[in-house]
Amino acid sequence: IGNLVERWTADDEQTYAKLKRIINHLRNDFVFDRSYEATTIEKMRSGVSDFLTNRRGGDHMFATAAALMARQLGLRSRLVTGFYVRPSTAKIGTGPADVVASDVHVWVEIRLEDGRWFEIEPTPGFREPIYAPSMWLILKRFAVTKWPYAIAVVVWGGIIFFTRLLWIELILSLLYRFATTILPRRRTSLAMRLLQTRARYAGCPRKPGQPQRDWLLAITSSREHLFEAAHRFCDAADRIAFAGTDRGVDASQPSKELLSELNIGVLRRLTSESPS
Repeated sequence: IGNLVERWTADDEQTYAKLKRIINHLRNDFVFDRSYEATTIEKMRSGVSDFLTNRRGGDHMFATAAALMARQLGLRSRLVTGFYVRPSTAKIGTGPADVVASDVHVWVEIRLEDGRWFEIEPTPGFREPIYAPSMWLILKRFAVTKWPYAIAVVVWGGIIFFTRLLWIELILSLLYRFATTILPRRRTSLAMRLLQTRARYAGCPRKPGQPQRDWLLAITSSREHLFEAAHRFCDAADRIAFAGTDRGVDASQPSKELLSELNIGVLRRLTSESPS
């Protein structure tokens, strides 16, 4: 076994890469055959030796050979018996599957340095376990192997976090311009929605049930020029709302004026200046 392991893994340096090479040899170069029986002369030899010579045998021989070869690599291994339920036997809708005597199976587990055990499947025809690294492990690997990029990601992440309101402001403004291009007759209502969205990010949202006019005039009352711009915008919005049409009412200028003055940064300062 030792000579075979050395020959199979000569091109690999890491222990788990060698283990993977052994599993690949067993799964690709050997034949799974539970009905195989050694001849009378071969029965005098050990079962594992016969298996490695004839490259044919049951799943218990695949598992035994894999466990012994893993120990040649310095790994702790053990045989495990249980049932193998093929995915094709699962009942649609309910999930459970019938288990019969032929589903009895033998596989191998390898012990990690932290004491946990993980399964390996050396027998061909049986699905190998799928191991996906955790996000934390992926980040640690990235930080170790690509530490300059990791530092750059952290720095850029910090910049984006501390300037997130500027990015939100930019995205909202672009969305407003796009929406008013498609729906020019709804410019006033879109402007009010934009103002309310900005206010939510600034920490001064409109309270449920509070009229939009009262809310807007209240948050701008401490700044005279903002209060006047908000008053003109609300007057234009009221004329459009009560008239049922925007003909004869030009709300574009009041909307543009108020939106250019009342951004997220200004709303945050107004909130801090508020006596409440």
